[in-house]
Amino acid sequence: MLKPDELLERAQKAFTQKRFDTALKLYAQVLAAFPRLRDARVGAMLCDVAMTQPAEAAALFDFYQLIKTTAGAEKLIEEIADAVIALNDVRIRPEAVIESADGISYADFIALAENNGNFRETFEDILFSTKVVITSKAEFIDFVTRLAQEGMVETALKYLDASSGVFGNDQEVLALYGIVEEKRS
Repeated sequence: MLKPDELLERAQKAFTQKRFDTALKLYAQVLAAFPRLRDARVGAMLCDVAMTQPAEAAALFDFYQLIKTTAGAEKLIEEIADAVIALNDVRIRPEAVIESADGISYADFIALAENNGNFRETFEDILFSTKVVITSKAEFIDFVTRLAQEGMVETALKYLDASSGVFGNDQEVLALYGIVEEKRS
C-alpha cells in the first residue's frame, strides 16, 4: 500500500493535470486513513470546486500551495472556496444578452421579489432552482446592498469577496464593504 505522502503527491499531480475525479479518489484514500491530514482535506474540497469551476479551483490550489504553512491557511481556502461556490449561484456577466437557459435576469428577479413582497424569501427560493444573472455593476451593487439590508451579511460578504476578479479595485464596489459591515452591527 502507498504511503500518505505518496498518495498526496499523486493526488496533487492528478489535480494539476485537471484529472479531478482521479485526484478526488486519491484524496479520499488518504482521508480514509488519515482524516485530519490538512492537505488531503483541502485537496478534496478543491476537487469538489473544480467539478464546476476548474479555473477558480486551480487558482485556489496554487494559492494554497503558497500559504499552506501559514496558520489558518485551510480556513482561508475554505472561506474563499465557499465564496467561489456562492458566486457561481449568481453569475456576473458583462454581456447584456441573457439566454433563457442561463437563468433569470436580475430585473425579473427583483420584479418577483417585489411581487412577493419579500426579497430574502425570493432569493432563498430562487437559488434552489435557477441562477440570477447580473449583467452590470449597478445590478451587483443593488444586489449586495439588498442582501445586507435583509440581514444576509455573510452572504453579501461572500459575493463581494468572490467578485474581486470581476470588479478589481472598483471604488463603488469596494465601498459596499462599508455598507455591509454597517449592517452587521
